[in-house]
Amino acid sequence: MAWRTAATTAATQLILALAANDAAQIATLMLDDVDLGDRRLTWRNLGQH
Repeated sequence: MAWRTAATTAATQLILALAANDAAQIATLMLDDVDLGDRRLTWRNLGQH
């Protein structure tokens, strides 16, 4: 994995892994998940934020 060679410490690797996970969740958002009127996002199985 290329990100492991860029991350030299365990803490940096953890931060990159968490950021990649969040990016993957954001990438899977559907247009139906966005409610612009109420300014809310609905994550699947997580409720409203």
